[in-house]
Amino acid sequence: MPILAGQLIQEQKLVSVTSDESLTHALTLMIESDFSQLPVIDGDNKPLGVVTCASIAKSLLHLGAKVEDLRVNHALVKLPTYPEDEDLLYLLDTILKASAVFVVNANGRLSGIITEYDTTQYFRQRAEDLVLINDIEDALKRHLQIVYDAQEGESPTLRDAIDNLSNSLDGIRKKSHASLKALCKAQKTTISQEELDAIVDKHFPIRGEARTFADLSLAEFIQLAQKNWTKLEPVFNISQPAWSKMMEDIRLVRNKLFHFKGDTTPVERNSLQFCANWYANHPPLLLKNPESTSSAVESGQPNAQQEQPVSSGAKQAAEELPQAKHSALSMSKYEPLYALLAAHGEAPGRFEVNVNTPHLSEIIPGGLPKAAREHLNWWKGHPEIARELSLKGWRTIAVNPDWVVFQRIPTSNKPINFNEPWEVSYWCERLNCTRKELNEAVIKVGPRPIDVNNYLSIKEITLKQ
Repeated sequence: MPILAGQLIQEQKLVSVTSDESLTHALTLMIESDFSQLPVIDGDNKPLGVVTCASIAKSLLHLGAKVEDLRVNHALVKLPTYPEDEDLLYLLDTILKASAVFVVNANGRLSGIITEYDTTQYFRQRAEDLVLINDIEDALKRHLQIVYDAQEGESPTLRDAIDNLSNSLDGIRKKSHASLKALCKAQKTTISQEELDAIVDKHFPIRGEARTFADLSLAEFIQLAQKNWTKLEPVFNISQPAWSKMMEDIRLVRNKLFHFKGDTTPVERNSLQFCANWYANHPPLLLKNPESTSSAVESGQPNAQQEQPVSSGAKQAAEELPQAKHSALSMSKYEPLYALLAAHGEAPGRFEVNVNTPHLSEIIPGGLPKAAREHLNWWKGHPEIARELSLKGWRTIAVNPDWVVFQRIPTSNKPINFNEPWEVSYWCERLNCTRKELNEAVIKVGPRPIDVNNYLSIKEITLKQ
């Protein structure tokens, strides 16, 4: 969908002068309106040119006259003219060279003027809208990863929820199987599984690959939240209808922007800002550190006090990040942050660290950028910081103007630290086992979660046989 030139001047307050008016009058209007230029029109409201601060200065310099002795036509500069329905993209090169263009109606009368400032503001606003939408989606996805136990990849619970989405082909296939079975049972008709599969496959062919969490649309993320509302409601502290209404408004605005169906209205823009701020004030309910009943390490467990280097999983994740192209000075700017996290990470029971942004601005040379205090994607998209945090076993999970939350990364290659109750609880939940079963597995195969998982899986198969 084209961006019409007329869209940029819809609410423009047009101030103009005629060519025979005094430069003093033109300057007065420019100062009153805080403009650096004014359109010059004839008696039929058709544009003749523009008078600017620069053109006035040149006329005073080269004519050697006083400003009160000069008329507007002494400082007149011609400008290109375009119709209201011209695509804005076709104007950009001209605006870059001429600094502004006139927009006229079908009769050639002046409708408005588009300057470099106008185009910058227009695209800045669109970019801000997209950033807010991205922040909202990221925040919602983070909540979903927590409630579906999918912080380190796709969990079985999340996989099942994705397959059963109302608009998911996999979900439709499952429902079709169930419906056909129910129909055959009601009609007392016998049908084999092969016949059932053939009927469903004919109407709903199996796709090549199952969709992942990252492939879902905003509408589907909303569905996932609604399906697990009992876990989200204590965090959101709002009724499901109210939350759904807010998210439906965001979905409509998102579709409008992504499908080029027009610009956001002031109300729509306000809804984006409200929703982004709302999520900033309702961060994900992180794993809580359970109260430890004993600080003793059970017999046969690995020595949790031994030094544990950065896991290969964290290293691999960091190596996959883009290489930062920054100077050595820039590379060292965030060393105080890494040192701060390292110090906090050594404390028992620390799963996440909330760092006050004023404190961050004090310890980081040059302070913390404003974007880092408002947008989670600043941390994710900064190659140097994302890489270094991952290497050191941390990630950024939430931001707010007042604080930034960093979370430790439990990985399947890092030994389970039994001195950390939150970590033991985390892996018991991830591996779907009790602490006793976890202890037994660690004694048998060692403390790496990936080995424990394999052991538990083999044991379960053996028990079934």
